[in-house]
Amino acid sequence: MDRLLTTKDLAAMLGTTPAAIRRRLERSSQSLPPAVHLTGSRLLYWRQSDVEAWLAALSTRTTRRQPPRARASKPVKLTGILADWEPYLTKEQLEKLQAG
Repeated sequence: MDRLLTTKDLAAMLGTTPAAIRRRLERSSQSLPPAVHLTGSRLLYWRQSDVEAWLAALSTRTTRRQPPRARASKPVKLTGILADWEPYLTKEQLEKLQAG
């Protein structure tokens, strides 16, 4: 018979906190292995074999996701004293100020 894991046990196996497990359950139940509901109990349990199989499947799965591309930032609008000086600044000086 499989050992039943509590939320705390599952969190320890995944290297996270029980609160993070509960948040993941609220957002998407597919982000965790299938839970076991025991009749008459509000607590969730996970079969150890299900968790181990889920972890093994995660390690073999590959994704084709690309890292996010760098986005061009919006130019900073000059305010205060700098806004008064804007007509007198060169293009290079404005770009340097807006770059941060």
